[in-house]
Amino acid sequence: MLIWKDALLKNRNQIIIIDKESYMTDHLEPNTERKLLRLGNKKYFKTLALTILWCVGVLSAGAVWAILSERPINSPSNFIFPLLCILPFYPLKVHKLLCTRTFYGKVESAKYSSQYKTTTGPITWNQAKELEFLTADVVFRGDHGEKYVVTYKDSSVLSKDIYYKQDDRVLVIRGLKYPVKLPIPEAEEYICPVCGNFIKPGKKRCQWCRSDFSDDVRK
Repeated sequence: MLIWKDALLKNRNQIIIIDKESYMTDHLEPNTERKLLRLGNKKYFKTLALTILWCVGVLSAGAVWAILSERPINSPSNFIFPLLCILPFYPLKVHKLLCTRTFYGKVESAKYSSQYKTTTGPITWNQAKELEFLTADVVFRGDHGEKYVVTYKDSSVLSKDIYYKQDDRVLVIRGLKYPVKLPIPEAEEYICPVCGNFIKPGKKRCQWCRSDFSDDVRK
């Protein structure tokens, strides 16, 4: 628990006196942090609920199909339903959002890589060049050893240069794909941690997902 008297940080076995000004260069204001955590929790529980509903719905449809078709439960045609339960985890990879911890840290590495879209049949040379597209592999390392690895394909992250630079200070939030760079700027564009689109300078709300970034969440 942090008490602002310059400031007193209580741990389980020790009391550490820290300077408020130096602490705030590496952390968000408490009100800002709470609001961002609420956004993360909202996205986390929504993703969790949708994943559970999908799996329950698919398995229920499989059970109904097995009953109506009067086929044994181990029939090969019934295995398509358990396989559909994997869809949220691959290729959508919702497990990364659900298993990520919230932590302060830094960008350990950020680099471009290339991926290729699969295709069939003969293609021309120009078509082959269009199949290659850039991605950004970013590794976030927490102050206490946490690790979060993401491959970004978003144009916002990749525009001109990778948005996240090595040694950038960030707050990784459970449920959100886009960590918050610190400090949150007032006069520059920054990525919305909820949807990944750029928020224009001076704007208090994301124009895409309508997430609220009022004055108490801007530094």
